[in-house]
Amino acid sequence: MTAAREPAWVPLVPVVFVLLWSSGFVACKAGLVHAGPFTMLFLRFLLAGVVIGALAALLRAPWPGSRREVGHIVVAGILLHATYLGPNFYAVSRGVPVGINALVGALQPLLTAVLASRFLGERVRPLQWVGLVLGVAGIAMVVSDRIAFDLALWPEFLGTLVALVSITVGTLYQKHYCPRMDLRSGTAIQFAAATLLTAVPLVLFEGWEVDWTPGFALALGYLVVLSIALYAILIWLFRRGAATRVASLFYLVPPVTSAATWLVFGEQLGALALAGMAVTVIAVALATRK
Repeated sequence: MTAAREPAWVPLVPVVFVLLWSSGFVACKAGLVHAGPFTMLFLRFLLAGVVIGALAALLRAPWPGSRREVGHIVVAGILLHATYLGPNFYAVSRGVPVGINALVGALQPLLTAVLASRFLGERVRPLQWVGLVLGVAGIAMVVSDRIAFDLALWPEFLGTLVALVSITVGTLYQKHYCPRMDLRSGTAIQFAAATLLTAVPLVLFEGWEVDWTPGFALALGYLVVLSIALYAILIWLFRRGAATRVASLFYLVPPVTSAATWLVFGEQLGALALAGMAVTVIAVALATRK
């Protein structure tokens, strides 16, 4: 008896994921010109929660059956949304270079591999380790001309490290504790939790500052749709594959983001950056090979 073949669109999902995730950095950079980081995130989470919550109610999606299950969903949502995007948005708004963010983010697949092998029992083969290390080198090449760092920004830099740990632990927590979460109702709960947590720094440190221009509305609307689509795809990918292979896709985000900012904002790409893109693609091929 032969196994059923996967639909033709399945191999395209990781490609779509990388393209969408990379485009979010461009929308973030455009939107933060018109609003504070926590204000923008609060609106993003609130609107996304309303949309996905209404969709869950309309489609009569099943809701968690116990407080324990709700608690796990809330913890995963805070890690994946609030404590990941919050420090990153704040760092970008304060002037931390995109290259620094990219280098810190490039450590995620390595950290995921270490934690997944330790806590989820996933086996990472030697060739995958080579790909993971090669990926960090490739990202360093891509952002080599954008890694100048102002020591005065060390608190914001620490925030990017918090974000790195948050999304790494959050994805593994989601995979382990929320394997049967309904993507509609569960995501609505997660956005609600992220909205409430983001409101705290918004009220205490930032205040309400929004310049309602068409550009901001367009960036915000795009990020709302992106939030719903991206995390649904991310959870779907983790349910189908090993954590290390899925996390290695994040190596492709800085090269694609660099290409996007070159197209949209006219940022230059040198020969070393282009070579780094090629190295990164090879690294992902090694790290994701079954």
